[in-house]
Amino acid sequence: MQGDAELAMIAGVHEYGSVKMKIPARSFIGVGKKRATAPITKRVKSGVQAIAESAETARDLLRDIGEIGLERTLKRFDSIRQPPLSQAYKAVKRGSKKILLRDKDLRDSLTYKIVRKGGGA
Repeated sequence: MQGDAELAMIAGVHEYGSVKMKIPARSFIGVGKKRATAPITKRVKSGVQAIAESAETARDLLRDIGEIGLERTLKRFDSIRQPPLSQAYKAVKRGSKKILLRDKDLRDSLTYKIVRKGGGA
């Protein structure tokens, strides 16, 4: 995710939970990544063959892998319903059924980035 420090903190709290704030973990990044493993593996197998045949580039394959991972993470983000919200938090949400308070900001901040091995861009 990309965004300001507050949004990063909110993402971290929702991903891992917070004992101090009594917020249970509601993983969307880790679970999204896990759910992306099978379709990414399938795409890599077809992509490596296509690269060998000069039908596509490695950059195209990497972009597709990023898109698959992002799509699965967004799908997970949109489906979070458990654990349920506390009564106090429900009052703050004013009837919204979405679990995450700044859900639009947080959802819009999710992205992927292709980097060279070793961390270079």
